[in-house]
Amino acid sequence: MKKIIAGLLAFTMLFGTADIIVPDMVNTVSVSASEFVLGNGLIYSIGPSGVSITSCSTSVTEMEIPSEIKGFSVVCIANGAFKNCTLLKKVTIPDSVTRINENAFYNCKSLTAVTIPDSVTYIGDNAFYCCTSLASASISNSAKEIGIKAFAGCTSLTEIKIPDSITEIKLSAFRECTSLTRVTIPDSVKYIRNSAFWECESLKELKIPDSVKGIEAWAFYGCKSLKELRIPDSVTDISSSAFENCTSLTKVTLGKSVTKICSLQFGGCTSLTLVTIPDSVTEIGSEAFRDCTSLKYIAIPASVKKIDSWAVGYYLDEHYSSTKIEDFIIYGEKNSAAEKYATNNRFTFKALDERPFEKGDADRDGSITSADALNVLQMITGSATMTDEQKNLADLDGDGQVTSADALIILQIVTGLK
Repeated sequence: MKKIIAGLLAFTMLFGTADIIVPDMVNTVSVSASEFVLGNGLIYSIGPSGVSITSCSTSVTEMEIPSEIKGFSVVCIANGAFKNCTLLKKVTIPDSVTRINENAFYNCKSLTAVTIPDSVTYIGDNAFYCCTSLASASISNSAKEIGIKAFAGCTSLTEIKIPDSITEIKLSAFRECTSLTRVTIPDSVKYIRNSAFWECESLKELKIPDSVKGIEAWAFYGCKSLKELRIPDSVTDISSSAFENCTSLTKVTLGKSVTKICSLQFGGCTSLTLVTIPDSVTEIGSEAFRDCTSLKYIAIPASVKKIDSWAVGYYLDEHYSSTKIEDFIIYGEKNSAAEKYATNNRFTFKALDERPFEKGDADRDGSITSADALNVLQMITGSATMTDEQKNLADLDGDGQVTSADALIILQIVTGLK
């Protein structure tokens, strides 16, 4: 007994009394020999770089993490520090913290808001996984990495702004954030990884910046509220099922660097009525547009040399058999892969220049670009002439005239502002 008392006295003299609490106040938290306990239920350890918060009482409802303990800066929220603290509603992270490690706030179901200070450079895998009450999250402007599934399953999160320090959105980072309506992707992002926004079913606004080079499989699978999609020219690779089951998507414009439309890339986009395929595309994969039952025609450029089975013009019936969409039309060049596909599948084939043109495509080249706005301005100034069809295509505001207002609308479409 004397040895125990002597040990406690020595511990108290060395670390002070504020850190000693009765063990049952920590609930299910266990403390190792290298860890210490604060009176507010926090458990910490001291390392060469500073203090790491390692665990916490599961009964805590609010937590203000100190910036300093015993003269040492708090620099890290360690792996699983607040994992399964299901009663935690509010947490304050000091600007001394540089890392939020893996599983740090895993399954904190009552946490409603979090502000990640600019000092944080790393947010680990599953850091805020399944924080189902988290409605807002302000991410550090210094964060260089947002880990795999970092915010996955945050079903109350409505908006997220990704800082321009991030270069890739990792696998399932925002998967099943079902209330997310808007996401801001900065120009620094180069890759959107597998399932990054899987089943973000409320996502309505999406602007992919022209820094992005690749969009991986299932990146936006099941984003059922997304209505329009413009892929920038910077994108070279879009993987299978990237936009599958985006059931409200009506219009898709692919950038001029895309070379292949992969299998099921737009499968199940049942509201899709218009697709613009650029001359850079050489291949359309199997079932790329399966179940796009509102798509009544498609224009395929001569650059496409290979079209796989059931790529366009098919849906699955109640018996899961591939069935042709009635009266589907393929527009293309004579002796092309498009004509061969139409013939083999008994679809109506028409010449490419007979295809319907979209409002705004004043030069009738199959896509809306800044060149269309220039054509409109040239016509207004009298330096160019337009046919009646071109005038109709250029009259975007529907006032019966072609004016600078129409050119402005075209530029807004091109830049994604409209």
